[in-house]
Amino acid sequence: YEAEGARVRLRYHDDRLPLALSLEAWSPLIPHEVEPSLTPGVFFDFTARSLGPDPLEVSVCLLATNLAAFDQP
Repeated sequence: YEAEGARVRLRYHDDRLPLALSLEAWSPLIPHEVEPSLTPGVFFDFTARSLGPDPLEVSVCLLATNLAAFDQP
């Protein structure tokens, strides 16, 4: 886990999987520009790399319920 400003990097490790998986999640941040930097959004950049001699096909899925908590008081 690494964090820097509006950016975080995670590396997933599971000995049962033949791949290296990492995530870089970030939100737009423009120095000295408050309004554009307040965009309520996040980007997820995943990187998958095969640890074996053969290429792998990888899919990533996000499942989130009420991520923004719109119905919460």
